[in-house]
Amino acid sequence: VSGGGDDLLKTEEISAMRAVLQTISNPRQDIPLLAAMTGPAFCFTADELAVIRSSHRKGSIYDAVAASEDEKCRRFLEDLRFLRRQARLQPLVELLELILSRTRLDSLYAAKAGGQSKRANLQAFYQLAADFEANGRRDLEQFLEHLEAMEEKGLIAAGEQSAAGAVTLMSIHKSKGLEFPVVFVSNLSKAFNKESARGQVLCDQDLGLG
Repeated sequence: VSGGGDDLLKTEEISAMRAVLQTISNPRQDIPLLAAMTGPAFCFTADELAVIRSSHRKGSIYDAVAASEDEKCRRFLEDLRFLRRQARLQPLVELLELILSRTRLDSLYAAKAGGQSKRANLQAFYQLAADFEANGRRDLEQFLEHLEAMEEKGLIAAGEQSAAGAVTLMSIHKSKGLEFPVVFVSNLSKAFNKESARGQVLCDQDLGLG
């Protein structure tokens, strides 16, 4: 299998799950809140959001939703309050199980094109949370910070690395921080590029010319 696939944390289904988790952590972040509301978990349309915002133009989006008398907003706030309360009481993995059972995100994405891969990515994300929590009780905010740190490094999509008994092909850059029982590094007979050691003028992205 090739390790050149999409980053797990940038796939549609994981982005939707992260938006829900970020909203549970802090609903006053407008971008994650809008992403969660327009995602398949809550299914708000752009027109519905425009109506909500037009009646409450100042303050955060959350304030506008809280001030709305729309029945859909009321149900959304009930779900959000319930999940925020559970986030304080439940371990991280149990919170994820609760979110999946309440929003049915796994079933929704499984019904789409490429559903098997999307469901596998959600399962990989769940396992990521389980591994993170296995080192001791961790809260939602710590997990979100962990995801941000991983996002900077890049994480291979589960659909690209989950084949049992397969050889995984990846770049040196992608392999940083990973462990395998056997590793073959190819093309070592090729000479390194030493132009930077003998050039009269060197150019650096941050330092400029030298």
